[in-house]
Amino acid sequence: MQSPIMPTAGDDTGTFDIQDVARMLKISTRSVRRLIDEGAITPPMRVGRLIRWPKRRIIEWIVAGCPAIVATERSGAIHA
Repeated sequence: MQSPIMPTAGDDTGTFDIQDVARMLKISTRSVRRLIDEGAITPPMRVGRLIRWPKRRIIEWIVAGCPAIVATERSGAIHA
């Protein structure tokens, strides 16, 4: 079993994929997709079929207590 990703203050460049976010939140990838659909997680970037979040945005969202995000589209995603 993989351990949760523990981001540090100096490690906020790059992106997380859906499995990274699921491990950090200790939930399934399906639950992460549900959060996206509900607008309850900071919107991901979509590149084709790939779903990614900037590390800084996810870290800030978690530090803020995982507040619900108002979805701007049906899926709540930002398309790149």
